[in-house]
This record gives sequence, C-alpha cells and structure tokens, in this order.
Amino acid sequence: MLWQDSEKRRQSLLDLRDVLSQKGYIQTSEKVVELSKILDLAQLPQDFEERWNSTVIQFEKEFAQGVHAKFRERCFEQIAKITIIAIKKIGKDFPTKLLELYNLFHNMRLGKETVGKIGNIIENLKDSTFIEERFYLLCFAYLIMVEGIFDDCVRILYFLWKNSVGSSIGFHKVREMRVKDIKKDFEQSGLPAIFLQKWEEKNHLRNSISHARFEFDSNNSLVDFVDVNPWDGKINYNRSFSFNQFAEIGLEIEDTVEAFLFFFLLIKVRDFILSPTPYK
Repeated sequence: MLWQDSEKRRQSLLDLRDVLSQKGYIQTSEKVVELSKILDLAQLPQDFEERWNSTVIQFEKEFAQGVHAKFRERCFEQIAKITIIAIKKIGKDFPTKLLELYNLFHNMRLGKETVGKIGNIIENLKDSTFIEERFYLLCFAYLIMVEGIFDDCVRILYFLWKNSVGSSIGFHKVREMRVKDIKKDFEQSGLPAIFLQKWEEKNHLRNSISHARFEFDSNNSLVDFVDVNPWDGKINYNRSFSFNQFAEIGLEIEDTVEAFLFFFLLIKVRDFILSPTPYK
C-alpha cells in the first residue's frame, strides 16, 4: 500500500466523499472514491495530478449550475487559482501558514451550518402569511454570512495571495484591514476580485441590518434598507428589495463561501493521498 496509514486515509477520504454527496455534488464524490483507490498502489501513478485536476473540474461543473452559473464558475476559478499559486509559491511553508488560520476555518464551517439551519426554517415557512418572518430570518442569515464567514473568507484569500507574491504579511495584519481596502489592493494589482463584486452595496446592506436600520413594508412586501455615514450622520444608502431580490444578493455571498470551503476540501483530498503528514 502507498502509506502505512492508508486505511485511515481511506476512511478520511470517504468522510469527505460523504460531505460532497450530502451537498449534492454526486459525481465529484464518485471521483473522490476513484482517487481513494490510489492508496492501494505501491507508488503514486504518474497521472496523479491529472486525476486530481479532473476531480476539481468535475466539482466546478456541478457547482456552476443555475441562474448564477457564470458567477459561480468565475468565482471558483479565481479562488482555485489564488490558492494553487499560493501552494506553489509558499512551498513547504504552506502548512505553517495555514496553521494561523485553523480556527477561522472551524468558525466558518460552524457559521455555514447555522445559516443552513436558518435556510431550512425559511423553506418551511412557505405560506405567504409568513413573508415578513421569512424576510427577517433572511436578514439574520445574511448578517451571519457576511460578518461571520465571508469577511474571513476574503481575508484568507488575500493573506494567501500576498504571501504568494512575496509579501510576507502576517494574518494579524490582514485581520485589521477593511474589506474595501483589500478589494482596492486586488484591483490596483490588476487582479479584480470577482468574489468582491458589488461589495459596496453588500456592505451597505450589512450595515443596515447590523444597526437595525431596515423595516418591512407590509403594503408591498418590501424591506427598506438604510445606511448612514457614521462621520456626518447623513444617509448614504436607501433602497428597497423584495424577498427574491435580496435573496439574489445573498446568494453571491453564499456562493463565494461555498466555492472557498469546498475547494479547500478538495485540497484536503489531495493531501490524504499525496502528503506524508496529512493530519498535521
């Protein structure tokens, strides 16, 4: 067998297979099962990278579905590109760099699970009489997604990108940065972050919810969102959205997080086969 602990690695791969399957990425999960058979060999096959890349491509095909297919595809490709370049450029120090971020990954997954539970409640309140309750639940889920998950996702990608281009920046420094400044740095470098498109509006919505400046209008089933400049107290954002319109904006945030978390899961698939120390 490829490794002395191949059976343990195989079980870990099957656990990841189950996660993919539960999320609906059936063909990708089957690809993971095929990859796990490499552990039965005495050495890595020459086409290992091709097989792993095929798994990544299959995930992208399954992920890039629905009305946001193009955004999902471009978002996933950029996240994958940033991360793969970081792995290659940072080299043997990559696992050490990731250790700085371990707790963030854990918290992001917990937050994603919470948002999923809120989504299930929303789905169960399909009667039109619950439109106001559904809207407020969606606002709560949006706030958790932006403030507790998306922010960290962006900062991790920025951290990896900066380290991959030779700027040895610690994550404690990145943690202090505003997302809009991260977006500006990406743009000035010639790498506009697809996952940060329309960030200004998304952040206004986040501010509106967190400061309780949003109100449901029962006459037309819209929610009015207002944001105020903290320096002069003047309104700098005021828009109304239907439930579906607001959900569309939230989906871009969720899609970015989904692409991010699952690409790192696919990297873990690679580690369980390739790395001498996948559990460190």
